[in-house]
Amino acid sequence: MTVNEIAELASELTGGQVGVGCVQRAAGEIAAEYRPIVRREQTECTGQIGYDALTYYPIRIYAVYSCGRPVEFRTFFDRLEADVYGAVEIEYAYVPDFQETDECPFDGRTVAYGAAAEYCLKNSLFEESAAWDTKFRDSLARQAPVGGSVRRRRWL
Repeated sequence: MTVNEIAELASELTGGQVGVGCVQRAAGEIAAEYRPIVRREQTECTGQIGYDALTYYPIRIYAVYSCGRPVEFRTFFDRLEADVYGAVEIEYAYVPDFQETDECPFDGRTVAYGAAAEYCLKNSLFEESAAWDTKFRDSLARQAPVGGSVRRRRWL
């Protein structure tokens, strides 16, 4: 679903006119907290790399590679530092800037629940906002990957 379609769905759910900004905030929260969007990008390093040198502003840096090998690095609020010079590859998570016609990479109904919660909160409808936020969180929990199994404990 596109961002506009999700905004229309959220408008149907709330009975109000939900804007694209509410959808962008809900999708951004999913990308930042629950399902990171990861990108690998090559750039040049001179001991440090400013985040503005990357295509997207990173929210979390997973790894830095030089010649295919992982390199130790330190992160700061505006840059990362690594003891390497030359071409490096950075793996990082980011929050994309969703535009109106962009296809949303997340479940449309889940994002619509989050957008409905944002809309209600923005319009001081606190009880409705809490209800939509609960649906949003429950929908995210249902979509979470299921981990392994735990063996039953043997009692002596």
